[in-house]
Amino acid sequence: MAFAATRVMEVVIKRSGGLVWKNWPMNHTRRANAKKRHVRLQQVEAVLKACATSPPSSSAQSSSNSVARVTQVSK
Repeated sequence: MAFAATRVMEVVIKRSGGLVWKNWPMNHTRRANAKKRHVRLQQVEAVLKACATSPPSSSAQSSSNSVARVTQVSK
């Protein structure tokens, strides 16, 4: 199987003695929803990872721009 389901067990009844679980069979709708959820989580993690990395230093870009301006003014 190429894609393993993530949510197979669901709580059916919560009693004072504990939880009663039921094993829901995986059908095409649950499988498709699980795949979509998986893709969304990957996208969120990719965005968070991209935001965590520092962007290139703006001081290097601003210094090169100021040098270009000085040379234009001096001409």
